[in-house]
Amino acid sequence: DNEKMKVRVTGVEMASSMARLARMTVHANGLSDTVTVVEDHSMDPNFVLDDARFTDSSPELASSNGVESVGAKADICTSELLESGLLGEGVLPSLRDAWRRHLKPDAVVVPQRARVMAVLVEGLPLDATIGDEGVGLNSATAFVGPNVDIFSKVSHGVRLSTSAHGESALLGEALVPIHADALLGDHSERKLRPLSDPTQVLGFDFTSECAIPPESGRSTLVNVVPTAEGTANGILFWWELELIDGGIVYSTEPMAFANDKSQYEWQDHWQQCLFILGRETKVTKGEIVELISRHDDKSISFSIAQAARDRPNQRRKLNEDGNQSIPSEMNKLISPFRALQLNDGCRTRTYSQSIQYCLNTKGGLESPVLDLSDFGMCGLIAAQLGARSVTSLESSSGNVPTIAAMVAQLGNGLPKPGAAYQVIQAQAEHIAVEHIAGGSPAEIVTAEPYFEVLEGWHVHEALNLYYLVQSLKSRGVISPAALCVPSYCCIMARVVQFDDFSDAYSRVGNEDEEIHGFNHSKVNHFGNRYRKYDVALPLWQYSLSRLSEPCRISRLGYEGGGEGHSNVVDEATEIVVSKRGVACAIELWVDYACRVGDGDSFKTVSTSSPAGQQLVRKLHEHVAVEVGDKFSIKTRFGDDPIESFTLDIEIP
Repeated sequence: DNEKMKVRVTGVEMASSMARLARMTVHANGLSDTVTVVEDHSMDPNFVLDDARFTDSSPELASSNGVESVGAKADICTSELLESGLLGEGVLPSLRDAWRRHLKPDAVVVPQRARVMAVLVEGLPLDATIGDEGVGLNSATAFVGPNVDIFSKVSHGVRLSTSAHGESALLGEALVPIHADALLGDHSERKLRPLSDPTQVLGFDFTSECAIPPESGRSTLVNVVPTAEGTANGILFWWELELIDGGIVYSTEPMAFANDKSQYEWQDHWQQCLFILGRETKVTKGEIVELISRHDDKSISFSIAQAARDRPNQRRKLNEDGNQSIPSEMNKLISPFRALQLNDGCRTRTYSQSIQYCLNTKGGLESPVLDLSDFGMCGLIAAQLGARSVTSLESSSGNVPTIAAMVAQLGNGLPKPGAAYQVIQAQAEHIAVEHIAGGSPAEIVTAEPYFEVLEGWHVHEALNLYYLVQSLKSRGVISPAALCVPSYCCIMARVVQFDDFSDAYSRVGNEDEEIHGFNHSKVNHFGNRYRKYDVALPLWQYSLSRLSEPCRISRLGYEGGGEGHSNVVDEATEIVVSKRGVACAIELWVDYACRVGDGDSFKTVSTSSPAGQQLVRKLHEHVAVEVGDKFSIKTRFGDDPIESFTLDIEIP
């Protein structure tokens, strides 16, 4: 009984839309006099409980609940400032500040503690999906890079390095949130082999200010005994939360390590993390490995020290008091999944062959080349093939344009004598034909395509490239007769049974939309819209059943006019079910057609590979289907290049 207990709750939410939704939900449950939602960050120096700047609370209302109106201290603090790597959402600085300014000395926090569990893992060699030049890459190291020598072989000598003979400009350690069971299963195409049992490597206590680690972080050393011989390429880790002393424990442990697999509940919001070591280490079964775990307020990282033989298996403190923190050089230039793209030898080789064909077809190396992708990979390839006028348009506002220029100039010696190679950091609408190297309209347009702000959203990347090309053609920056790499793309689809996805991305609560008596109808009204919007997922990490063969539902042409040039698809496409099941969603991806010879000689670069992510569109309802059943899908594109991508789906 809130009245008898004199309870007053302040909820702090940074995101405006979420704060509004929280207020609506509170109101729907009749708790507006008890719960106040504040749109702010709890670490704002000016924020205090019941802050009159953000609420309608009056001193009378506050005092009637038995608390002061401003500057009150809380008895209980709950938080869910967590992500797959545990620390990235700021749980440590937020709770440290809460203890200093917002909580009573005897306050109770939930959660109270966290533990980090870790396993040494070896990445096993990749299969042919990476290409013949993928030798040396494995399921762990493919997330870092790319490998300079491998990339050079498939790109006519392009070295992704900032020095003429140096290592990759993009190499380093990497932290990869991942569904680890996809890499641990017996039938996984991409496989990690555990080399040790799970071991606790870090612990966090949130129950007082002095218990929370300092801002400088800590480094701890744990002696790990390998259970198998192999090469440690990375550390697989996850975390456990102790919500209440001796009470409820929540874990992100992968099912492969769960003691009771029958009680395992799949989740998609928190995954495990694979930390790729900057230096691999050979380990021997039974011989102790010293694993150094370190953290600051934002992230956790690892390294392996020299093996210490014949020491007891115990945890040793390096600097538990935080007086010294071992720095970690994380790979911050590209994402792990961008590294997968750049390490895909088949993908790079196809683009190289297509660029070579276009240069030959246009009658020589003088044709101006315009690359429209961030990082300008295809422009680098064109320059190495001898193109004498190359312009790389960089739309990213981050570090990518700088790295692209360094790789071109320092790693590849561009421009070559007598040639022009330029990197322009600008939006496409801001350039004119005089900005193109050579001063005339581009005759060859290249793109992977890759756009940093759209990473993983490949249908949107394909549309973005389409509208960029059409806009630049209309303003004379690109020749109407220009050849493009790729020449066109097909948006592909198939019907899938995806039970985990349907459960995770659906309405919450029971049939009355309640969780423990708290009504969530407002949450469901705004949140259960995945039948209208897509989710981008690396589907190789998920368990699903594909119920139809791939089917083309749209085609976008990047060259000239005619078929594929229009951005409107008039005819609906039928997808025929080839496997019995329960249809839950439509899987979408893009196949890029790259011309490598005369006539209909094309090769395909597909975002259906593990180097890409796929879009998932949820059906309005689950549908039991039989072989031969048909789904009708019509794709519509509006005037807005990105937002007006619509699927009209008719189910059997």
